[in-house]
Amino acid sequence: MLLFCRGCGNQLIVEEGQCSHCFACNACPYVHNITHKVAKGKHPKLKEVDDVLGGAAAREDADSTAELCPRCGHPRAYFMQLQPRSADEPMTTVYKCCNAQCGHCWTDYGHNGPAARTSAHLTPQDGFAATRVNRVF
Repeated sequence: MLLFCRGCGNQLIVEEGQCSHCFACNACPYVHNITHKVAKGKHPKLKEVDDVLGGAAAREDADSTAELCPRCGHPRAYFMQLQPRSADEPMTTVYKCCNAQCGHCWTDYGHNGPAARTSAHLTPQDGFAATRVNRVF
């Protein structure tokens, strides 16, 4: 808890007196005796995090492509493209299965071969939403 001096406006510090503690100013002789315990707390509300791909409303008119889901085999997936590296490297494409019961996410890093793809459950906490450059849907 911060308290400020009524005389000069500087921040008060806690000092120990002979019988009690007090708030005192370093710049002037102002002293405020502490007579009782003060406890104040403020707990900020956490913001709710939407689905990484924008939630159900964003997918109503979203673009999808013919991409086979590696988990459930559904033939279509929503996608967005990222440019997390330098401009001379290929774009990274993040897919999300169009099957509402699956919703599996996977990534294509734009390189040739099977090592270019990773498959994982991506969440907003994974941090890739913050690097989004080109939102396709």
